[in-house]
Amino acid sequence: MWKAVGLKVLGSLVDGMMNAGGTHYRRSGVASALDRAADVLFREEQIKQFKKIEQERIMYEKIKHEQKSAQKDNTEQKHQAENTNIPFHFYRKLLGLNEQFTQKELKESYRRCAVKYHPDQYANADSQERQHAEDIMRQINDAYAYLKTCS
Repeated sequence: MWKAVGLKVLGSLVDGMMNAGGTHYRRSGVASALDRAADVLFREEQIKQFKKIEQERIMYEKIKHEQKSAQKDNTEQKHQAENTNIPFHFYRKLLGLNEQFTQKELKESYRRCAVKYHPDQYANADSQERQHAEDIMRQINDAYAYLKTCS
């Protein structure tokens, strides 16, 4: 969505520049500028999604840590904590799957996420973004392996 909005705004600015004062710009240069601007907007949207997923992962880790500390006190609590579906729901949400999914849907969702967050997509990004992409990809791989064995 942001990519389309950004392209529309930039396109109107460029058209105004091209018509102002009889100055002529090469369209290929303008198109490449629009493409670069769209890439920046798209990358910003991906960073927002990365941050959201990272917050969910941190929440999951906190819950997991709380469960482990509760397990030390009581064996009954240990049994209950092992039977919770927290990883299942977290991983399902990470891959964008619904409650009842098939192996085919799991595979398609994994491939979609893998293409979207693969570190090779961020080869030209700064080291922090690249590291973040690697972390997300590691989580996606873990989610796929876990959900593949669960269903």
